[in-house]
Formats: sequence, structure tokens, C-alpha cells
Amino acid sequence: MMVTVLMHEKTTVGSDGSISLPAHILEASGFQAGDALAVWWIPPDQIILRKLEVVQSSEAFDRAMNEFGEALRAAGYDTDEKVIELVREIKREQAQEWFESRGLSWPE
Repeated sequence: MMVTVLMHEKTTVGSDGSISLPAHILEASGFQAGDALAVWWIPPDQIILRKLEVVQSSEAFDRAMNEFGEALRAAGYDTDEKVIELVREIKREQAQEWFESRGLSWPE
């Protein structure tokens, strides 16, 4: 059974560019030292990591990413700036929902 839990975690980027992931995330993800990872940058500030063996064996992911890009363009999000603003808007909405679900006031 796969469980998805979104949690805020803190890590830092090392001077050599390395990023250490918390142990429980490594365990849950199945990532191990030495695993080859594919990296996608989603401007302005998000990164997706996937095991390279999974990506290589799954063309479905690439198709889904391409379809998602096409859907964004069809909906009028045809520039990086528009996509970035959409992501920021969604993040604001999610943060506001999180605050309100805990009985906290959303800072204006």
C-alpha cells in the first residue's frame, strides 16, 4: 500500500551542490546510496527526483509530462512567467487552506 504524506522538511544544499534527504524520506522512497536519479526542475523553485531505472522503464511518465505541458499551453499558460504565476497562486491557495484547516488566520 502506498501512502502519500506531504510534510515540510528542511535540508540544505552543500557547498558541492549535494542535497541530503532526511532518512525517513529515503526509506519511504526506496532511494539508496548510489542510485542514479533523474532530475526535473520546475521553475521557479521545485525539483522532482525519480529513480533513473523507473524513468527508463516508463515512457508513460514522459508522455504524461508532455501532455501536461500541452494542457497548460492550451489553457493559456504559454510562457514561463504565466506558469510560474500559476504555481505561486496554487501554493498560496494550498497554504491558506492549511492555515484555515488548523484554525489559524491567513496572514494578509
